Amino acid sequence: MGRSRAKAILAVLLFAASLATGAMAGTVRAEDLDVVVRITIERIRALDDFEGGGSEDFYAVINIDGEEQENKDTPQQDAFENDEDISPMWEFSRTVPLSRGTIPVVIGIWDEDGGLRLDDDQADITPTAGRVLVLSLDLGACAVGAAGAISGGLTGDCETSLVTAGTQDERAELTFRIATDEPASAPGLRVRCIHDPILPMAGETVTITAEALDPSLAPKLADAVEIWVDETAAPTLSVTGASVATTTTAPITGDDFVYGCRVRDEDLAVWTGWRRAEVFDASATPPPAARPRHPTRPIMYTGPTASRIDIVFVADDDSYASGRDPAFLDDVKTVIRNAYFAEDVFLRNQNLFNFWLATGRGHAESVAEGCDHRLPRVPYSDAAAILHTDSFRDCASGGAFSSEPASSSWRTVIHETGHQPFGLADEYCNRRAGSTSSTCDGGYFENQPFPNLWEEPEGCRADAPLLGRTAGDCDEFLEPIETWWDPDWSISEPVTNDLMVNNGTPQAADVRRIEWIFANCNMAGC
Repeated sequence: MGRSRAKAILAVLLFAASLATGAMAGTVRAEDLDVVVRITIERIRALDDFEGGGSEDFYAVINIDGEEQENKDTPQQDAFENDEDISPMWEFSRTVPLSRGTIPVVIGIWDEDGGLRLDDDQADITPTAGRVLVLSLDLGACAVGAAGAISGGLTGDCETSLVTAGTQDERAELTFRIATDEPASAPGLRVRCIHDPILPMAGETVTITAEALDPSLAPKLADAVEIWVDETAAPTLSVTGASVATTTTAPITGDDFVYGCRVRDEDLAVWTGWRRAEVFDASATPPPAARPRHPTRPIMYTGPTASRIDIVFVADDDSYASGRDPAFLDDVKTVIRNAYFAEDVFLRNQNLFNFWLATGRGHAESVAEGCDHRLPRVPYSDAAAILHTDSFRDCASGGAFSSEPASSSWRTVIHETGHQPFGLADEYCNRRAGSTSSTCDGGYFENQPFPNLWEEPEGCRADAPLLGRTAGDCDEFLEPIETWWDPDWSISEPVTNDLMVNNGTPQAADVRRIEWIFANCNMAGC
């Protein structure tokens, strides 16, 4: 896909600009930049028998510049349990200032046995003393693709698969890769980027549009707006002194289409990350029935599913002829741009999303008992988004949500995404003081950690100062139903203009929960 080459060239240009003297306005200086350090665990292979019979349950403990991350007990572990040789592609990342120069990186691999790490077995993955791999990472050298950016217990280059193995008891062989990227957002600066058509067809041209935005997502005049496509020695397009750049590719060939967008302004640079979209070839011979086509297609793939929020778009069978219906594809593109990428907390974390298309259709409708969602097979899904054009009350349940794709429903997409996969409770209720809601029949629950709704007022009052509020901001409401338990709820969030009230702005508790989920993605815990 040309990822390594284009990434290295981009970094060279960036670093060269940072070292320039007497530069014009817009120069990117090294001391002002952040970089995202990414460590990908590609393979773990047991060289000794940890458990007996190859039943190892590995997880990683990574320390990047003093911050420890681990992915023990996270959902993606299930696929790699009881296996002595796994290729999990776990990605751990942390944003650090480029001015840190050289930072420590420590990698440890453990075999899970019990609830506490003290009960677990630590694999030996280094030929030197100790059981962990202790490295030094030269951020500047890594950014420009220079040789020898990695030193210490092992020497090597960034963007290269490196292998290490232990020599003591409970040995394991580890294959991993270290890379750096520019962040997806910076103070005062955002980048939004979309391709059209969202599912490229072989032989078609693809139009890519990049936008420079401020934190309110209004257009921002930037020093440069760049679009990168495949293996290029420079941006395919770089527009200076602009807020928008658009380029159209030549007719595309091959199995996938890779691109990314970058904005530079004054002392900052932001980068969407590389994105991959599958190229669909309608003339290709269908596989035999014994080998059906894969049930999903990537339309904006940014990285391993264990480190990404995976949204799978599903066509409703009452609204679209198929999962390739041009109307459905256009609606998917519109929802990505005008719903997900029009909400700042999601745009700031756009590099932690994968978007997919389901090849089969599903069905959504609202019934008296709640949601009635039926899905085709959708692997890799943190949430299945069923788009429909008929009108009914949308809802989220069982890993899926529904929404119309029209402009009046773009905020509905964000509200339902707040439910699934981010686990936020509804906050609307006409029994709340000052409420303008017409009903009190939402999904109310306390979801630890970092809930936006509390079962007990004491929890709300203790939490309010952590959200910049006071205990007096907490109010209670009572559901109009009879249950065997107390249906009172306590909340400090606003009674209006709130994501989980009336599809408004995500408020403090909403953002806190969303950012916590994204933080889990940064440690292979999506």
